[in-house]
Amino acid sequence: MIDTASAKISAPTYIGATPADFTITNIILENESVNTESFVIDATTGEIEIKNSDNLAVGLYHLSISCVSNGKTYNFADAGCSINNEAFG
Repeated sequence: MIDTASAKISAPTYIGATPADFTITNIILENESVNTESFVIDATTGEIEIKNSDNLAVGLYHLSISCVSNGKTYNFADAGCSINNEAFG
């Protein structure tokens, strides 16, 4: 059985010092910031879990992520994440 309510996005790959302190800094859908607790990032690994996707609108979400590596903060805007609940019907 497919669990349509949650999914995981693997931790990012990297070269150099191990990044940590991962944070989701913004979530955008259709050019609008959205406030949802459905996207959860592991602060240590950067793995993202999508919870309760049945409650999310279908569309392409853009996540902005920050992390710290070697004492420097890095920001990554517009990481895409497509939610398509219709695929599990």
